[in-house]
Amino acid sequence: MSIITRAISANLGASKTGQAANLYYTIYSTDGTTVLKARSNSGVAEQGSSGSYRAAVSSWDTTWAGFIVWDISATVITMESFDALYNTTDIWSVVMSDISSIPAITASVKDAINWLFVLGRNKRTQTATTETVFKDDGTTTAATSTKSDDGSVFTRGKYS
Repeated sequence: MSIITRAISANLGASKTGQAANLYYTIYSTDGTTVLKARSNSGVAEQGSSGSYRAAVSSWDTTWAGFIVWDISATVITMESFDALYNTTDIWSVVMSDISSIPAITASVKDAINWLFVLGRNKRTQTATTETVFKDDGTTTAATSTKSDDGSVFTRGKYS
């Protein structure tokens, strides 16, 4: 076992700047019941005005396994409080839908996830040269992709 100083960090986002004095961390073992370092904000500093914070924690056992919980003032940041703090609850109620076109490389994350959902869920057929992805109805083509194989290299073309 060796003892080192380790940097820990938390990115709260650009809307949460200037919180270094209010930001604390607690270090737990993997089982979550053993506190390896009690709640502290020792050394917490913001990197510029980015909402990204760091702290150098000394006396760190290199064999440590566990997790770090960050909290602002006396409020522990749980998944529920994170959702409320950053208003992310709406993302969990976003409804997937049939695609009207293949998402561009600059598409939103929602459209990209929707495309992956369509690829994993909907009917797909494959001939020697073409893969067809269908819409939810199972008959309307949503996308196609060319395929080729010269005996040593298989190539899948872009979906269109």
